[in-house]
Amino acid sequence: ASKAIAHFTSVTAGRTIARPGFWRSRIKLGLWAAGLGVTSFVAGLALRGLNDQLANVPLVMAVAGAMVGLGGLLLAGLAAAMQRNDAADRTRR
Repeated sequence: ASKAIAHFTSVTAGRTIARPGFWRSRIKLGLWAAGLGVTSFVAGLALRGLNDQLANVPLVMAVAGAMVGLGGLLLAGLAAAMQRNDAADRTRR
């Protein structure tokens, strides 16, 4: 129990990073999602000429791709900001 208390005390004091890759993994996930979203968006725009044969699939691809792409960029941006905030907090201590 004393080892666990020492660990949490060290994390609270800023001497130990609890999960060092936490924000980096969120940034990577967001950038992958943005890339996949852009790919879906571009494919939807490229297929819009075949809209009669494919029903509304190109429209759905374009809209979903735009939403996923923007969400991925938002996730990556917020995670990068939080990573900078955590780094600034560690340097202040």
